[in-house]
Order: sequence, then C-alpha cells, then structure tokens
Amino acid sequence: EVRLDGKRLFAGVIHDTTKRKENQEEKDRLLQHLNKRNLEITCLYRVNESIRTKEIISEILQDVAKLIRPACLYPEIARSRVRFDAEVFIDEPFVETEWRLGADIVVAGRKRGTVEVFYMEERPTLDEGPFLKEERDLINVIASALGETVERREAQAKVIHASKLASIGELAAGVGHEINNPVNGIMNCADILLKQFPAGSKNYQFAELVKSEAERI
Repeated sequence: EVRLDGKRLFAGVIHDTTKRKENQEEKDRLLQHLNKRNLEITCLYRVNESIRTKEIISEILQDVAKLIRPACLYPEIARSRVRFDAEVFIDEPFVETEWRLGADIVVAGRKRGTVEVFYMEERPTLDEGPFLKEERDLINVIASALGETVERREAQAKVIHASKLASIGELAAGVGHEINNPVNGIMNCADILLKQFPAGSKNYQFAELVKSEAERI
C-alpha cells in the first residue's frame, strides 16, 4: 500500500503458477505410478514366497486369489478368482461382473486354468477397459509362474513315482533271489527222498508234497 498526493495506491507482483502446478501434477502422477509399481512388486514377491514355501498346489492357488486384489488400481472394488482343473479359488466376497481381466494358466502346452480380476463397478476407460496395461502384465506373469510351478511339480512327482516303482522292482528281485536259493535246495532234497522211499508209501507221498509245494513257491 502506498499513499501519494493523498491517493491510496497498491503495488503488487503477479506470479504465473501454471508451470508449478503442472510440475506438481506430474510429480503426483509419477508418485502414484511408483506406488502402483511397488504394490505389484510386493504382490509378485508374496506369490513367489507362497510358491517357494508351500508344497500343496491348492494352497498356493488360494494365496494367489487373495494377493492379486491389493495390487489393482481400484482394490476396494476388485475381486479375483483362480480356476485350475475342476477347482475354484476366490477372494471373498466374490462377484463376477462384465469388467474382467484374465490370463490362462498353461501347463505343458495345455490350458489348465485362468487367473481373473473383476471390478464390481464401472470405472474410467484406461488401457484395457478399466484396467491398466501393467495389471495385464501382472496377471500374465502370475499365470505363467503358476503354469511353470505346476509343470515342475508334476514332473518331479512322476520322477519320484518312477523311482519308487524301480525300488519296488529291485526289492522284488532281491526277495525272489533270496527265496529261490533255499527253495531249490528243498526241491533237491525232496528228489533224493523220492528215490529212497518206495512208491506209494506215506513217506514217498510226503516227499512228493514237499517237492510240489516248493515248485509252487
């Protein structure tokens, strides 16, 4: 405020804040993007930990169904579902809507299931409906990891099963060998006895019975 010749005047400086606002908006956008990526990385880390620490596939799939939602752009209205073979794993309470994003779980070249995310309400159109490209990438990676995990576990199970069968075969061969040797001795002794007893005698019949039973063994 200035008074000059009895007049009351004001002097002021005007600053154009347009650029500053644009910079702040860009900063906020990048920060939001960074937070979103951190949520996705956390989701992938926890999925990997479930795969690493749990042996039962159904437990891993149930974990995945619960871990996806927090990594979505709108987690408060997101619901997820994992379907594998005849089993279904959901994030309670589950709602199936038209706003869906999904990826196939492929095992050894064959589709075995899907990883899906649904929004319960309509949202502004982004890269894929209300979903971001990063969300598509996230569930693709998760579906791929699940497929690889199942394929690896099933291959390991086949190897273990084959190993068990081989062990049983070796055991059977060993037992057979251990039984055959003494039984052959019994049969040889029975042949000697048959030559020593008169045909038709009770001792002869006993010797015949010993030989026939030994042959059956």
